[in-house]
Amino acid sequence: MRIIPFERRWEELWQPHERDIRGPDGRTDLILWQNVLWDQRGFQVGRQKLHEGQNVTLNGRHRKLVWDKLHFLLARTKKYAEMIIREFPDTPMMWRRLTYHQKTGSGYIMVIDMDRLGRALAEQYGLEVFEWGHIISPMGHWYEDGTHPSEGTLIWLWGNMILEYLAISAKSKLGGDYRLPYFDGWERCHEKFVAWGGR
Repeated sequence: MRIIPFERRWEELWQPHERDIRGPDGRTDLILWQNVLWDQRGFQVGRQKLHEGQNVTLNGRHRKLVWDKLHFLLARTKKYAEMIIREFPDTPMMWRRLTYHQKTGSGYIMVIDMDRLGRALAEQYGLEVFEWGHIISPMGHWYEDGTHPSEGTLIWLWGNMILEYLAISAKSKLGGDYRLPYFDGWERCHEKFVAWGGR
């Protein structure tokens, strides 16, 4: 697994497309952010490589975050949050709570630590918390990656809720042509994500 810092992803994936995906008023209308899953994956892969072949509990998925990892995660998440706030000072932002995989995800205690840390940090910065990512956990089915909710009524409801928050954040009125772009723009996803595997 390659460790790619968010600063590099920002330059390579976000900035080239920033102008193309702004809202009708020329700015980003809503930011829904989270960083738990890639951090969890990084800790997991690093731990397994560092202690390969050793009979130690450090390899166990059930471990909570130890202090140095928690300290590192907090520092990086704060830097990430402050970058987003600095780049989008007038844009509404929401922290997306983690969706736990109902079978395999329950053993990843560190993921719960990460989710709680992110939630606390979001509240510290005055950001609203999007609870639906957590609420959906025991209710749906998942793709083989164990991360993304699969097709079904819950995922449609989730998508509609995101669009609703997006329209509200842009201060659009109920109904009317001004609201339409937020509910008729699925094809605007660029090619890097349209054919992404696992969905």
